[in-house]
Amino acid sequence: MANKIIADWGLRSKIMSVFNTTYPTVREALNGSDSTKLRRNIRGYALRNGGAELK
Repeated sequence: MANKIIADWGLRSKIMSVFNTTYPTVREALNGSDSTKLRRNIRGYALRNGGAELK
């Protein structure tokens, strides 16, 4: 399981828009559950755009 990524609501909204996905998908991706290509892309996008990974 990957580390959690912290992202504010604005970033989460932007991720939903960019990836055309729902809030539960974004939440699960940022919490590190599962590892599909979409979820890896969401995590990478969040980190590049102001998200912070918890160790």
